[in-house]
Amino acid sequence: MMIDLHTHTTYSDGSFTPRELVKLAKEQGFSAIAITDHDTVDGICEALEAGKEYEMEVIPGIELSCNYHRELHMIGLYINPDDPPLREKLKELAQNREKRNLKTLEILNRLGMPITVEEVKQVATGNIWGRAHFAKLLCDKGYVASVKEGFQKYLGHGRVAHVNEDRIEPEEAISIIRAAGGVPILAHMHYLKLSESELKELLVRFKQSGLVGAETIYTEYTPEQTKLYTELVEQLGLLKSGGSDFHGAMKPQIPLTPNHLRIPYSFLKEIKNHVRTF
Repeated sequence: MMIDLHTHTTYSDGSFTPRELVKLAKEQGFSAIAITDHDTVDGICEALEAGKEYEMEVIPGIELSCNYHRELHMIGLYINPDDPPLREKLKELAQNREKRNLKTLEILNRLGMPITVEEVKQVATGNIWGRAHFAKLLCDKGYVASVKEGFQKYLGHGRVAHVNEDRIEPEEAISIIRAAGGVPILAHMHYLKLSESELKELLVRFKQSGLVGAETIYTEYTPEQTKLYTELVEQLGLLKSGGSDFHGAMKPQIPLTPNHLRIPYSFLKEIKNHVRTF
């Protein structure tokens, strides 16, 4: 019984609709899948309906982008997508993202890559458009060879077209997720580029603010990182989570197959037990 607790649909920067993603997960033999689109819950209703249609366990989730000197994202599992404070905060984040996107567009044009808002939005099939869609468009127009190269050369952290936006603090993200009935999970810890002691200190800090778990299995982890993160999470009494970070054609190097990461259902069982004690 394998699961995937970190996936994206067309409502953020994936290439599969929620229904298509649930259908694919069912065909691939998954027991459960979480929909965790970036800063939006708009695809959850469709995913839950597809779950009923395909007799697939679907977990309503989200991935919140947080303010930090490195890329830090907070996953929320079992959130209530209709929670009014959550909806209000997501509306605010969408406005901030729009401002950042226009600045990114201006920089890319200045660098000699003429693209328009309309072209980027054509790449983005959902309501949210962002860096992944810029990277895909740059690839489609031949400015870079791949989406990955688009991030490496222009859009990634510290690159010339990377524009910071007003984001929420990690502790606020934890609070928002919990208030919406969800379980806060720290995503892809290797992005933080911290030493073992620094990461432990950060996890302790976040746990004091209500963090429940962290991803101990992830597509890009090395075996050594998986071992370290598992030991830290278990040592601190946090729950283990894991996911592929599947985006479909937007990140073609990441497949959605149970054997890709082999995330056991026992992870989800422990998370469910925690939800019941909320």
